[in-house]
Amino acid sequence: MPSNSEAVLKRLANEALIIRRNVWRAFHAAGSGHIGGSSSAADLLAALYFHYLKLRP
Repeated sequence: MPSNSEAVLKRLANEALIIRRNVWRAFHAAGSGHIGGSSSAADLLAALYFHYLKLRP
């Protein structure tokens, strides 16, 4: 059974993946954009939004 911190890390990694997929879809729909910066910010955004800031969307 994973420890609490392992479960949190897995959840945050999954949330970051969802963010990346949405960014990729938005860039694809727009036909342009710089995907590198947005993809690298996904981990930071997921950690802040879903863990540290305690926001519930």
